Order: sequence, then C-alpha cells, then structure tokens
Amino acid sequence: MNTMLPKLSICIPTYNRLSDLKTCLGFVIPQVSEELAAAVEIVIVNNASTDGTEQFITALSKQYSFLRAFSNSTNLGIDGNTAKCIEYAAGEYIALLSDDDYYLAGQVQQILDVVAQHDYCLIRLNFYTFLEDIYTPYQTFRGEIDVVFPRAPEMLTFFHGGHYSGVIYRAELAKQALAKMLALRPLTNTGRSRGIYGEVEIRIIMTSDLPAYFIGKRRLATTIPASLDYAGLEHICLEYLQVIERIYQDGVIPYAEFERRKQETVGRLPQMIITFAPAMSPHDIARVTQGLDHYLRGDLRYTWVCRPMLYLAQLAIVRGVFTLIHRIARIVKRSVIRRSGILIHR
Repeated sequence: MNTMLPKLSICIPTYNRLSDLKTCLGFVIPQVSEELAAAVEIVIVNNASTDGTEQFITALSKQYSFLRAFSNSTNLGIDGNTAKCIEYAAGEYIALLSDDDYYLAGQVQQILDVVAQHDYCLIRLNFYTFLEDIYTPYQTFRGEIDVVFPRAPEMLTFFHGGHYSGVIYRAELAKQALAKMLALRPLTNTGRSRGIYGEVEIRIIMTSDLPAYFIGKRRLATTIPASLDYAGLEHICLEYLQVIERIYQDGVIPYAEFERRKQETVGRLPQMIITFAPAMSPHDIARVTQGLDHYLRGDLRYTWVCRPMLYLAQLAIVRGVFTLIHRIARIVKRSVIRRSGILIHR
C-alpha cells in the first residue's frame, strides 16, 4: 500500500464478470505499475460475485501494492456499489471505471497531467463505443478537443449523458455530496439503476466554485453489450426524472435546468420505447406511462408521439414490430461500420 495518499483512485465496481474484469485490468495495471504507483491506486469493489472474483482480486492485491480489493457481503446493486467505491477511495480524485470498459494506453497519465495543472471539481473523459474490436470505434460523441469550463455548470449542457466510466470527481466533493444524499434518503437497491453517479456529478457541479474539465482525446473504449438486460425505459427515463426532481426539490438545480432535463427525456423516449418496451409486460408499460405522465403531460411531443407509442406498445403485435425495427437498425448500423469504417456520431 502506498505510504502517501495517491493523486488518483481508479475505482472499479464489479459483479460476476471475471473475464471482463481481467481484460479491464490488463489495460489499466500496466499504466500504473512502477512509475505511477505512488500517484495512483486501483480500488476494486466486488458486489458479492459468485464466479471467483473475490479470490482473484484478493490474490491480485497481494501482487500489486497499489491495488486494494473489497468485497460486499451482499449485492448492493450498482448504486450501492458505486457508493462504496466513493467511500473507499483514498485519492484526491476518484475515477469510476466499469469492469467491461477499458482505459487505452496513456489514459492514466493524461488524467494525471490534467489534475496537475489546476484544481477541478469534475473531469469528463471523451470516449467511443466498440463492437468486437476494442481499437475500432463504432460510435463517437464529441470532437477530440480539450475544453475548460470556468463555470462548471456549463459542462451539463456540453456533455450531459456521458458514460459511467468517463466521470472523475474531486474526492472531497464527491464524499460530501454522497453524505448529503444519504442523509436525505437511503439508497434503494435497484440493482440496475445508474442514478447515483449522475446525481453526485450534478451536486458537485452545481455547488462548487471550481472549474470543470473535458479531456478530448479518446482513450476510453466502452462496450456495447450483445443484449440489454436492464429496464432501460424505466431506469433511463422515469427513474432519471425522479432523481432530477429530487435534486431540484433539494435546491441544487434551478427550475430551468429541471425543465431542460425533461425536454431531453422526451427527445430520447421514442428510441427507448422501441428498444426496451418489447421486453416489458403491458402492466409494466402502463405503470411507467403513468409515471411519465406525471412529469411530461402537456408537452406536445410527449402527447402526440411518445404517449401513443407507449399505449400501442401494450399490444403484443406492436412490441413485435418494435423488436424487428430495433434488430434491423442494429444490423444496418453494424454493417455500415464494418464495410465502410465510417463512424456514427451522436
């Protein structure tokens, strides 16, 4: 274990993905070994995995002095495990890294170079998605230009919706934000919701006087799963609005920002309905629709486009059509990438 506090804690929450975790660590450990071992720690938080993860990370922590391993006695869900990552981190900055995403060569040094320049409340990494080949981008999101935000809230409109593995918090601010969140309400064991990392980010950005930074060079490769195993329509849309409403009610964001987030949700809803509704029961679709009505009723796009789609999605034949549309779109996009090498920008 380092005798001095590290500059950066790379925190990896993991659950039953030992093979992915090994690949992830195969990219990041060589970047930390020797030269940067005094400045960086790797923190792995195992969420009660049953696939040998605990034995693997325990052995690894004995091999590398900069690696610390923790295991939860029960599955705390992604929110609970992310909270543990923030609590266990000893560094001045906390970088979250999913166990199925990868820091390409130079990413760790690049982060250290940025935090050596100035104190930042939050740093975001540019990234790309990939299919089979980690080094072949499938989808990109921003140009490769670094951006400094003297007023941190400006980052919310520049890069809202960034990837879990692309967020780096100033540790003291993240720990303070998490403590306030837990004091207001306990974390719910949703298991598949990714709400906590975004809520911590917003609370930091909206309450800190420090600037924020966007690292433009794409050295973060993120996985596109072969299949989606979470209730995206509920988690990405409804639960997201519930989180934003709580932050607004707590006085962290103004009403205008709350309204902007609602508009963004309406914009992504059609795709979310086509992608996720086919795996839902009519009862669950009706329940989510009722929740969305609470926030979005009165919005013309929601009233005339999204709500009719949700209503029709309760019919088995329409869910079948949505499944077909989603599969065709996925096949076409992947075919275009393979044959032409043209990146899809969002």
